[in-house]
Amino acid sequence: MQPTIAIAFKIPEDILSGLRTWAHVVEHQDATALPASQWQTRLNQADGVLISVFNPVSADQLTHTAALRMISSVGVGLNHIDLKACQEAKVHVANTPGVINHPTADHAFALLLGASRNVVGADRLVRAGQWTQPIAPMMGMDVHHRRIGIVGFGGVGQQIARRAIGFDMRVHYHQRHRLPTAQEQALQATYTPLSELLQISDFVVLQVPYNPSTHHMIGARELALMPKHAMLVNTARGGVLDEDALADALEQGRIAGAALDVFENEPHINPRLLQAPNLLLTPHLGSATAATRHEMISMAANHLHQFFNE
Repeated sequence: MQPTIAIAFKIPEDILSGLRTWAHVVEHQDATALPASQWQTRLNQADGVLISVFNPVSADQLTHTAALRMISSVGVGLNHIDLKACQEAKVHVANTPGVINHPTADHAFALLLGASRNVVGADRLVRAGQWTQPIAPMMGMDVHHRRIGIVGFGGVGQQIARRAIGFDMRVHYHQRHRLPTAQEQALQATYTPLSELLQISDFVVLQVPYNPSTHHMIGARELALMPKHAMLVNTARGGVLDEDALADALEQGRIAGAALDVFENEPHINPRLLQAPNLLLTPHLGSATAATRHEMISMAANHLHQFFNE
């Protein structure tokens, strides 16, 4: 008997066709998200599900899912899934690591460059017809030969470091465990305690996983350590940053600017962020290239195939 696989979002037709060869697929081919009640109904009936970060799975939901055996999530972070409840319910969970390393690093650097050179503001100025003299009125901040501090030095963080080297930047990193010396040398990266990293970096990029120990790890105290000219980039998870503390720092001019691709309650944005000065915002685009998303969804579908067929 074929397992029932429920899909929470629209996926490419070739991957959908592959799933249909071995499973009964309950698809969702609408661009809008399923209402919570409909998603619960599908969870109740499914043996396996294919979800994204925008489809949370809570302990309460799992109490009604007697058949559910496998959750395959598109993305690296798993903070949208109650892993302890899944373990107790004997529901296997898989994600798609590795695939996002390069595109997320690309986007982190796009945010860093966009914020430092005020690309969005400059575009608005030109479109508004306010460029009236040969020399543009906006002065940006140099990126080359500056110091970058990368908080979280896994696959994405290390790719950010490789890009920084191309800009002749000095790379510092912080994470729970220091890398072997040979790996540090290959990445031209210096391990630095977090407080020191914040004090010496011109650009701070957050790329740590989100969990209880990293919740609001960057708050008012940490932002106060940063130089006034420094900029913060978050391409990790929204919950690692205290958004109100960031709004305070920007409003008071205590740091020069910031760029965020992730938010604590996304897709809902803290209203203070929408009003904060010198802040560049993008809607969780770290892995948003056509090739990357296709590979991620394909990997998630393969996890389901392996679980139910091998």
